[in-house]
Amino acid sequence: MNPTSSSAILRLLAPGLFGFTISLAMYGIALGQYIFYQRAFPNDPKVTKYFVSFLILLDTLHVYGSSAFEWSIFVPCRHNGSIACFTSLPWQSIMALFITFLVPFSVQSFYARRLWTISGNNAILTGTVYLLSAVQLVLGSVLVVFGSLHVSITFSTPFMLSALICAVATDIIISGCVYFYLRPGRFGIKRTETRLRHLTIVSINMGFLTCAVGLMATVFVSKPELGYDVSAAGMIIVKCHINSVLAVLNARKPSRPGKQPDPLSTIQLPSDLSMQLADMSTGSQNRVPNT
Repeated sequence: MNPTSSSAILRLLAPGLFGFTISLAMYGIALGQYIFYQRAFPNDPKVTKYFVSFLILLDTLHVYGSSAFEWSIFVPCRHNGSIACFTSLPWQSIMALFITFLVPFSVQSFYARRLWTISGNNAILTGTVYLLSAVQLVLGSVLVVFGSLHVSITFSTPFMLSALICAVATDIIISGCVYFYLRPGRFGIKRTETRLRHLTIVSINMGFLTCAVGLMATVFVSKPELGYDVSAAGMIIVKCHINSVLAVLNARKPSRPGKQPDPLSTIQLPSDLSMQLADMSTGSQNRVPNT
């Protein structure tokens, strides 16, 4: 292979390797958070536990697919003069590409259910989140089909930019609504303000990080000369979403084994806020009765 062309190709693939390195560290953080969650909240609803385990499974498969891609590029293709090495994706990478869009959809749907509760069953708000998240999943699925044909099509098609815009818009809506409905002082409550503020800060910070990575990916895709750089953000954004869910769940007070968690049972709150906080922290099975 011509040294000049080889150097140019490696320049295009270097951002992916950079993002892959960071994603490995974030994968380790997610595993640590998952272990803590399983030990600290043994009485959480089964559906929540299954959902968290499902996210960790997707994260593991994403790491496997990303590893297969980096291996195929920098090991077998290093001394291979065939351009097919750099234009075709192995099936593991195609799987990882699909997971890149499936994880945001799953996490945003998880938060949409919480928004439904804290917003007082606001159908327009919740429906908007579900709709935008579903659109980005559909567009991402189309990209997976294109990516299986030729890797360059994945970055040149307008579907990529549209999917990223939908994902970022959804994250912004979720973060903004969490702050609006759970902001300190909204209900004039003093005894729970610290816990409420902590939950809000964790949610906003993780949402801000996810939005920042998504915006960075959007800028990369919108610039043709930076199109391949989106691979770095794509590998990181999956970890941001998964760590976001785990961080919010782990921000609660750990429950003791054998005791049903009811962290709000000794706090006097308005009935509507009690139900909202209970759903955000322990799920709908642990709501506080009206006082």
